Amino acid sequence: MRPFCAPTALLPVLLLTLLAAAVNAQPVPRAAADSLLRRLQAGKADTNRVHQFIRLGEYQVYKPGESKADLDSARTYARQAHDLSRRLGFYPGEAASLNLLGTISREAREL
Repeated sequence: MRPFCAPTALLPVLLLTLLAAAVNAQPVPRAAADSLLRRLQAGKADTNRVHQFIRLGEYQVYKPGESKADLDSARTYARQAHDLSRRLGFYPGEAASLNLLGTISREAREL
């Protein structure tokens, strides 16, 4: 004889699972992008600014939950990161910005 499991008995388990998932959800990336934009306006031109440009460019390429990537803005941020990296002699930033430019070209199908 098989044990009977009523659908109403599963409802509390399902609700608790959904509640746990909602509590552990990741923050909205748009807020992080806005925070980076505010820091760019206040900060000086250094390696931190290079990282901020790269993160903003990545956000524009991989906008989660939004309709379409803004590849023109992403390309602008990646070029700014590349130019600043070259001026500072910051080779990891230069490599990351070139990698982002390659990703943008792939996503735009402009190989």
